[in-house]
Amino acid sequence: MLRNPRLINTLVAALALALLPSVVTAQGAGQVDPGKISEEDLKKLRQLELKSGVRSKAAETPEVQAIKGPPLEDREKVIHVLNRMSFGPRPGEVDKVIADGGWEKWVEQQLNPESIQDAALEDELGTKFKWLKMSLPELRKAYPIGENEYNAPELRKGLRNAVLYRAVASNRQFQEVMAEFWRNHFFVNQPVRDAPTRSWTAIDYEQNVLRKHAFGKFKNMLYASATHPAMLEYLDNYQSKANAWNENYAREVMELHTLGEGRGYGE
Repeated sequence: MLRNPRLINTLVAALALALLPSVVTAQGAGQVDPGKISEEDLKKLRQLELKSGVRSKAAETPEVQAIKGPPLEDREKVIHVLNRMSFGPRPGEVDKVIADGGWEKWVEQQLNPESIQDAALEDELGTKFKWLKMSLPELRKAYPIGENEYNAPELRKGLRNAVLYRAVASNRQFQEVMAEFWRNHFFVNQPVRDAPTRSWTAIDYEQNVLRKHAFGKFKNMLYASATHPAMLEYLDNYQSKANAWNENYAREVMELHTLGEGRGYGE
């Protein structure tokens, strides 16, 4: 089998030129459509492609060349890790990570967030956002539905601010990154109106679905999400009844939450 790409291209081009007169002749005789090669000449071209190895070469997986630069210094490694596993280094954090044992130790700690001291942040959150630790009945009692079914603005804006505050101030940075990942994957919204109970349920969903299962098993989070009032309302599954199904959640749980389009699922 030929391996020289230049030689292969030359041979194929030469054959194409050699076949050109027969194409023109055939066109003049009205035997083929304009611009098409005859069946016999097409077979000759295919045979040459097989013998030369052009077809085999085209089917091969292209080689991937890794571009290697100079090795990273310790400081560069820490910056790289913090950019990947946190929301970016805070002032003085790179030096602190190096002084405390390097990026490997930092990663080990982040993978076990309960081992990281973050009590000061939790105290601040409890002061700034008093509703964070409330149960659903407590939230419902403290923040009744407003006139014209407007959502409680303190809760709707407050949840967003609490998420941002944690992302900026928490020492458990990888936990916050993972919470953001799952928040996007199992998304529920908090509209201004028309879904007033989500003022309460979205807060409970954040605490007892997303954050609780961020480092747990996927099936547990999936079940917790599927059965939580926030998701039941958001994707209309609370409306489903025997012989009167609402397929919105069923569609989304397969297409977005689990299987994915083109992987065994289709509408």
